[in-house]
Amino acid sequence: MLDEVITTLGGAAAVVVHAPTGAGKTTRLPAALLDAGVQGQVWCLEPRRIAARAAARHVARLRGGRPGGEVGWHVRFEPRFSRDTRLLYLTDGLAVRRLQADPLLEDVGVVVFDEFHERSLATDLALSIVRRVQQEVREDLKIVVMSATLDATAVSGFLGGAPIVRSEGRSFPVDVRYLARPDERPLADRCASGVRDLLDACSGDLLAFLPGVREIDHTRERLADLRDLDVLPLHGRLPADAQDRALRQGARRRVVLATNVAETSLTLDGIEGVVDTGVARILRNDPGSGLDRLVLEPISQASADQRAGRAGRQRPGVALRLWTERSHRGRALQDTPELRRTDLAGALLQLRGWGEPDPRGFPWVEPPPPGAVDAGEALLQTLGLVSDGMLTADGALAAELPVHPRLGALLVEAARRGPPRLAAAAAAALSERDPFRRHDRSDPPPPASTSDVLDRALALLHGDPRLRPGARQALARIVDRLESAVRDRVPSERSDPPEEALLRAIARGWADRLALRRTPEGRRARLLGGRGGELTSGSAVHHGRLFVCVQVDDGPTREALIRQASLVEEDWLSVEERVTTTFDPERGLVVARRERHLGDLVLDSHPAPLPDEAQVAATLADAIAADLSRLPLSDPPLCDVRARLHHLATALPDAGAPDPSDDWLRERLPDLCRGHRGLDTLTADALANAILDQLPWSVRQTLDREAPERLEVPSGSRIRLQWTWDGPPVLAVRMQEVFGWTATPRVLQGRVPVLLHLLAPNMRPAQITEDLASFWANTWVEVRKELRRRYPKHAWPDDPASAEPERRPRRKR
Repeated sequence: MLDEVITTLGGAAAVVVHAPTGAGKTTRLPAALLDAGVQGQVWCLEPRRIAARAAARHVARLRGGRPGGEVGWHVRFEPRFSRDTRLLYLTDGLAVRRLQADPLLEDVGVVVFDEFHERSLATDLALSIVRRVQQEVREDLKIVVMSATLDATAVSGFLGGAPIVRSEGRSFPVDVRYLARPDERPLADRCASGVRDLLDACSGDLLAFLPGVREIDHTRERLADLRDLDVLPLHGRLPADAQDRALRQGARRRVVLATNVAETSLTLDGIEGVVDTGVARILRNDPGSGLDRLVLEPISQASADQRAGRAGRQRPGVALRLWTERSHRGRALQDTPELRRTDLAGALLQLRGWGEPDPRGFPWVEPPPPGAVDAGEALLQTLGLVSDGMLTADGALAAELPVHPRLGALLVEAARRGPPRLAAAAAAALSERDPFRRHDRSDPPPPASTSDVLDRALALLHGDPRLRPGARQALARIVDRLESAVRDRVPSERSDPPEEALLRAIARGWADRLALRRTPEGRRARLLGGRGGELTSGSAVHHGRLFVCVQVDDGPTREALIRQASLVEEDWLSVEERVTTTFDPERGLVVARRERHLGDLVLDSHPAPLPDEAQVAATLADAIAADLSRLPLSDPPLCDVRARLHHLATALPDAGAPDPSDDWLRERLPDLCRGHRGLDTLTADALANAILDQLPWSVRQTLDREAPERLEVPSGSRIRLQWTWDGPPVLAVRMQEVFGWTATPRVLQGRVPVLLHLLAPNMRPAQITEDLASFWANTWVEVRKELRRRYPKHAWPDDPASAEPERRPRRKR
C-alpha cells in the first residue's frame, strides 16, 4: 500500500493510514516518503522512547547507515541526529517542545503520527498544533496519521475529510486463551506460571506483558531456574544495548518480560507466544500531589488485542490472558485519551510557548473536559509562569524543561538562587513513582525536618536504605540530565544555601497547597481553600506554622492526609494586612478585626475600630441576606409597607412601584442597613421608613394615594388599614363611625374593595363584609336588634346610611 499512500498524499494535505500490527507502518512508510522525494525532513512521532530509538536503529540499518546520519532520533535527554538527518524519529513530547523553537516547522515536509490510537496528551497537542500550522501558514506541510485500531473516520474529519487508506495486512491466526477461574496469587507468580505453560504449548520465543520494572524483576526471579533459555527484561529505563538484546533473536530461545512499550510500534522477531497480565500503569492526574502519576489499572479490550497481535506477526501464535473470559467482557473497549484523565497545565504551558494567545479557543483534536482548561490556566498563574494571558520569562524557561509545570517552576526558582543539583534530585524523585519505601507504623518516627522533599533529595544523592532496589541508579540519570538542562537555561542570580534555595523553590511549586498549622506542635492544619488536613506519622515536618502540602491523600473524613510537606517561612511570602468585618450572631452586631492574610489563611487577628459605614452596612447586609428571619418581617410597619407596595405593583404595574419580594429585599439590604451596626436598631419602623425613603417621589405619592396607610371614615377618624400580602386590605372600625357610608370604600383606583370588619362596642367584629350597601339593606335589621339589646346606650338608627356618624358613643337623653 506504500504507493497508494504516497500517491494519495500527493493530492491531499493529509492522509489517515489504517493498517494492522506488523504491517510495517513504523519502519516502511516514513522511509518510503524519503524515497518519494519529500522536501524537508520527515518527522515520525512515537508515543514511547524505546520505540523511537528501536525504529530509528532498524531503519538506519536497512538503509545502510548509522543512527544519527540520514536517520536519527530525539528522545528525552538523548538526541541522536545531525545536519544530515532527513528522517527523525522523536517522541511526541519532544515534538511539542521543538515546535517552540521552530513554530512553523520550516525545515519539515511531512509529520507522521504513529500509533495515534494511544492518544497521549502530547500526541493530541502535537497534531492540533501541526494541523493549525498547516491551515494558516504551511499549505505545503503534509500530515500522516497511522494506527491499527484508531477511529479513522473521526481523525479524518478533524483533518478536513482527509482520505483514508486501509490495509488488511497478512496477520497470522492467534489462539487466545483465558483462565478458567480467577487466580488470586501475586502478579509475578501468575505470570511465571503462564510463561511455563506457554513454553510447553509452543516452540518459539515468548513475550510477557507486565506493568512495571518491579514486577519484571520479581518475575525474572521466579523464572531463574530456566537456565536453557534467556529471560530478558524490556522497559524504557534500560540502557540501549540491553534493549537491543531483548529485541533481537539470539541463539537460544528467549522469554522477553516487557512493559507496555512492546504493545505497539515494535516487532520482536520470533515471538510465538504472549502472556498478558492484563494490567498496565496508566498516566492519570494525582490530585494529591498536583502531578500526573502512573496508576495500576486493567487494560482495555483494544490494548489486549494489540498485545495478542504480537504473537501473530510472523507465524501462528498463542496468547494467554491471565483473566477469565467473563471478566474480559467487562473491560473498557478503548483506552481513555490522556486529554480526559491528566492535568492540562503542561499542555497549556507548551501552547503558550508555541505562541497560542487563547488556549480556551484552541481547536483540539477532541474538546477537553469542562473546566480543565480554566483549572490549568489558574495553576500556571499561581506558579508565576503566565501573567495577564502572556507567558512570563520564567514560564518560557519552564516550557523548555521536560517536566510538569510545578517541577519546572521549582527548578527555575532553585537554579536562580544557587546550584541546581539538589533541586534536580527533588524533581527527579517527585516526577517518578515514589522511589522510597512508604513509612510503616512499626518504623520509628523520622527526626524533625524542614522538608520531606529535601530529605528525599538528599537521600537520593547520598544513598539511603529506604530507597527501593535499583531506584537510585535509574533516577541518577534523570538527575544529571535535569541539572544540565537547568544549568544551560537558567542564569544564577543569587548564592543562597542549596537547602534554602530548594525550600523556597518547593514553596513556589506548591503555592496553591499552603497550610497553616492549627497548634504549634500539632499535626492538624488548615489548607488554602478551607479544607482541613493532618500530617501523617511518616512526615518529618513536626514544627513551623506554615508549610506546603506536596503529597496529599484523601482521608477517611473530609480532612486530607498530608504525607509529604515542606516548611515555608513567612517572610518568603507576600502577607496581606487588612481590617475585616464580621457579624457576631450572638451579639447581633458587626465587629471589626485587623488581620494578616495569606489567601484565605488568617495568620493573626486582633480587635480593631469599625471601618467606613459602607463596609459595615455590607457586612450586616450579608449576614441578614443569609437568614432573613433576623429581620422583624411580621411586625406591622414593615409588613404593611411591603404589602402596600406589592398590591400597588400588582394592580397598577404602570405606577413603577417595586414588588418587594424576599429577593428584592436582599438586593436592597446594603442601603437599608446603612447607618446601622446591629440588629437592635433595625426595627420594623426603621426599615419601613428606609424603604419609603428609597422610593421615587412620584411612586411615593401614588402609594399614599392608591394604597394608603390610613383611611378616613365618615366620623372623621383616620383609621389604619391592615395590609396583607395575599388578601385585600382590612379596615377594622366601629359601626357607629361609618354611619353615612352607602357603599364599600375601594382603593387602587377603585379596583380593590376594602374588607370591612364592623366592630361592636366591645371592639369585636360583629360583621365582615365587602358589600356595605347590601349589609345595610339586608342584614342590619337583625344585627341592630341583637346589639341594641346588649348595648342599649349606643346609637342604633333605623337607617344607618343616612344617620349621623359618631366618633364616640353619646348617651341617650
